[in-house]
Amino acid sequence: MVVLILALVGLWSLLQWPPINAYYQKLMAYLNRPEVRSSIVRAQMERGVKFNQKRQFTPQKSKEQGIWRIAPTTDPNSDGIDLENILHNAQDLDVLDIAPGRYEINEWPSHKSVLIRGIGENINDVQLIIKQKIKFNFDKNSPKKIEFENLTMVAREAQYQSGSLISMQEGELAFFKIHITSSNYENLIHLTRDAQLFMKNSYLSAGQSNDGIFLQDKAQVQIFNSQLSNNKVSITSSVQNFIGKVEIKSSIVENCRAHGIIIYNGTISIDNFKIENCPGGIFLASGVKGSLTNSNIKATDGNALELKYGPVIVVEKSQFESLDTVIMVQGQESKINLQETNIKGGKFGLRLRDGAQVELSNSAVINASDSALFLEKKSAIVAKNSSFSSGESCLESSDSRAFLNKTTLQNCRFGLLLNHNSNMTLDNVTFLNTQEKVKNNFNNSKVIEKK
Repeated sequence: MVVLILALVGLWSLLQWPPINAYYQKLMAYLNRPEVRSSIVRAQMERGVKFNQKRQFTPQKSKEQGIWRIAPTTDPNSDGIDLENILHNAQDLDVLDIAPGRYEINEWPSHKSVLIRGIGENINDVQLIIKQKIKFNFDKNSPKKIEFENLTMVAREAQYQSGSLISMQEGELAFFKIHITSSNYENLIHLTRDAQLFMKNSYLSAGQSNDGIFLQDKAQVQIFNSQLSNNKVSITSSVQNFIGKVEIKSSIVENCRAHGIIIYNGTISIDNFKIENCPGGIFLASGVKGSLTNSNIKATDGNALELKYGPVIVVEKSQFESLDTVIMVQGQESKINLQETNIKGGKFGLRLRDGAQVELSNSAVINASDSALFLEKKSAIVAKNSSFSSGESCLESSDSRAFLNKTTLQNCRFGLLLNHNSNMTLDNVTFLNTQEKVKNNFNNSKVIEKK
């Protein structure tokens, strides 16, 4: 520091020496001339424009009305290889046919409703490299629909980006045979207001630190025969601001870092669906209503299915597995109707608490380590034509009630393990291979057997 101060003092003293000072004054006078100052400012502005200015596009018309062919210029039918410029010039309902190759999009220049279609034999023959966020804002009178078909979309960001790679507030986004991947965006797709996503025969991956599809407001998503893989959560919604719909059919979610699906409110319709290799399966909360059929949900750590604070769900012909609690239902307004469903493994097969209500018919809860059914805190279950098995208790209850009809309790240490103020009504119930049919720990529970 002392050396620096001495050097500055020496430089100032040198500038005061008359010969050096004279040259310094001449230099400053030259640099301060108006024409020199303006050229410097002009150079600085040009550098700023090159860095910040949006691209200037060239007017262009397609060779065939309504159809654009993006291919190397050696193709006599090509409209060029500049995809961004063609997108800028395309009109509503135009079709963009893209030849095999790799195309970079620095910014999305169009607000038109178009079909963008890869014409290669394979889905990865055409690759769109997305370098910035895409926000679809359609023109006022546009049909408000954009479709992608038979191509691969890859996000290229070196650092983590908050927000979404693709966002839409209104209109319809459609994917047919699309492979879309990202790794550095908070969400891959974000739908708000009344936006809709239609996805068929496609693959989506946002990376295990990020969510795949995030829904708000009246947004809707329809997914058919598709795969959502390597996401933190594949489909999730706003906690308080979602009243839309999720429809999934013949699809799979796998390799999540958290849950496969998390939905608050709204409506769900899920059929022929699988979740594999995810810590948690499906989490539904608040006022979600809907159905789950013909599905197979496996959780590696948490709940395969969890209902909390008010969902009302019908489950048919499905199977759930977990190493912890397989199905958890919590909350006074939470209701689930399980039909022809198998619940396998876990510490608890089916656990109800805080006033939850369950109807179970033609189903089985098997191979639980502690309790096949665990009821607590004023919960209730009605089970018909079903069976329960566990290493410890087939049914354990505290301050709850159950009605069992034509039901079998088997291979348990205790058929009924009653702790506090529980009421059990048994109608044609069979106990098989149970060491003790009923264990009433505090003698304040009631068991009524109908004959």
